[in-house]
Amino acid sequence: MGLFSFFKSKEGTLSHLTQEQFDDLLSTGQLEKIYLIDTRFGGSDSNDNVLYVTKEAAEIKKQFDADLENYINMGRKVQGYMCLPSYKGKSRIPTSISIQANVDNELFRRDIRVW
Repeated sequence: MGLFSFFKSKEGTLSHLTQEQFDDLLSTGQLEKIYLIDTRFGGSDSNDNVLYVTKEAAEIKKQFDADLENYINMGRKVQGYMCLPSYKGKSRIPTSISIQANVDNELFRRDIRVW
């Protein structure tokens, strides 16, 4: 069963995802581990800093973080970083993630739809 057909079952909430189903989605590459605050920026590898999202969502988040790293390397002032996941029901997988940071007082924001 594909990831998106799995999401469509369970009425789109994944609130009844078993550990075995979650592990299967992770082991088959349908879910990826990402960090709220990337380890490059001082984030930890602890459970409270980890999210599991679709590969597409992970790529968008990783690109946003890479862009921030480039701004820092260019000597630009990056501050006010926030990464906020949204959930439906008891799902362990966020439905969306909102990330933002100020770069030289200009707001950069990205809303990522996970499922």
